[in-house]
Amino acid sequence: MGLRNENKGKKVNTLQSNGEQQQDCAAPLKKAVAGGRALWDNTMSALKKFGDNYRNGNVPIIPITVTALVILSIFIFYLIVTSDLSGVIKFFTAILVLLLTGSFIRALTNAEGMSGLIMIRLKEGIKFVEWMTQMVGRYWDVICDVGLVLSFGVVSRFAFKHLSLERIMWGLIALVAFNLLIVPYLPIMTMMLINIPPLATESAGAETYSLILAVLFFTGFVGYVLVSIFSSSIKVLAAVAHFFLGDTSILQTTTPGVSFVIPGITLPLLEGIIALIVLLVVHEGGHGVAARLAKVRIKSTGIITLGWLPMGAFVDVNEKQLEKANEKINAKVSVAGSTANLATCAIFFIPTLILLSAIPNYYADKLVVIGISEKLAMKGLENGMQILAVNGAEVHNITQFAQLTKNISANQTITILTNKGEFLVTTDSAGKIGIIVTQPIKDEYWYIKSLFSICGLITVLNFLVGVINLIPLPAFDGHRLFKIAIKNDAIVNAIVWLVIIAFLLNLLPWLWH
Repeated sequence: MGLRNENKGKKVNTLQSNGEQQQDCAAPLKKAVAGGRALWDNTMSALKKFGDNYRNGNVPIIPITVTALVILSIFIFYLIVTSDLSGVIKFFTAILVLLLTGSFIRALTNAEGMSGLIMIRLKEGIKFVEWMTQMVGRYWDVICDVGLVLSFGVVSRFAFKHLSLERIMWGLIALVAFNLLIVPYLPIMTMMLINIPPLATESAGAETYSLILAVLFFTGFVGYVLVSIFSSSIKVLAAVAHFFLGDTSILQTTTPGVSFVIPGITLPLLEGIIALIVLLVVHEGGHGVAARLAKVRIKSTGIITLGWLPMGAFVDVNEKQLEKANEKINAKVSVAGSTANLATCAIFFIPTLILLSAIPNYYADKLVVIGISEKLAMKGLENGMQILAVNGAEVHNITQFAQLTKNISANQTITILTNKGEFLVTTDSAGKIGIIVTQPIKDEYWYIKSLFSICGLITVLNFLVGVINLIPLPAFDGHRLFKIAIKNDAIVNAIVWLVIIAFLLNLLPWLWH
């Protein structure tokens, strides 16, 4: 018994010793975290004090300091986005730089905002809304009603009782025209201008295409986006299930259903910033015009930046007046931003299409990959690679590439030679190789490339943001529209949570992409 007690005591002492060692190991980490937090608080306090002294007239160099900080941040940002780091590392590092920049600027200037987000109120915005109201005010009532039909299709007849049959007919005509004349060109423009993940390039059959048109006609862009989000989330769930059942390769062929839009990372830097500014001004201007016509007071307007990068805009209306207004006014004000985006997309589509048809005259004699299937991504083929030959035959332009690949049969293996090596590619059941290519514009015609990028990005981003903003997510215009249309908070909240879960599932593949 004595031995047993002694051994038991030794065991207890050993456990206590191990616990003390674990605590000793954790102590430096806790100390480092506490020290870092204290350093951050002291830095913010010092910058705020420096800013207070400037506002009291004691320090005259705040504008110079902020300007130097922005220039330094832009330089660091440029080094990050032009580096050879992976896209995910670039994204989070660039966001960290912008957050720090915004936090420092807010501490120095006492600007409105939160963390690295800076809210800049502009009186000129109200003047811009007044100008837009004078220009399009007489048509805006009709345009907003057409926007409701574009958003919800035939369902809008039952969701928004104020819509007349005449305006519903005009809206359905606009919806059909938009999907027949503009939407088919948007995927290729997107791949040419935005750095997106590998795509599922399998051809859609006639039945699938008919189903898509039916969804668009009856439920508008809202229904189409929701179907796309839910179907992609189901695909991600299936991939995760297969992974846990032992099929580890499936994760590599599952790509994100949602992509980030950041100038310098997924967009060209300068052209991307210009396109985002146009998008934000148009969207908030649309809300402002609708509010102005409804006699709802606009208190202020402005932009929201992350550091120095424009990330949002706002029209601050009198919420009490808007809440007291009828459902018709609320629906028009809510849909006005996305409607303005879709109208801008249609307007800029024309010069973009003209430039798209003209740029072959300025092509360089080389082929660059801009879209690949998920299966080819597993083999190492990447966007940006230059294609040199197909089955041993040299290619220098799109015409040659099309001739060499048009008669390839289904499930046939061909050889693709690129500037980064040779790849064996097997065609799908339709004989498609799963690669989309383009010819870059010659360097000496950089201004044509830049103009095409600006017009194209304004077209594509206004469409994407316009339709995404219509889905029922908190802080999205679609949330208010769904509450107006359904009139049952429990049902709306259930839909919102389903969309949030689906959205998060679509983001999940970024963890392994």
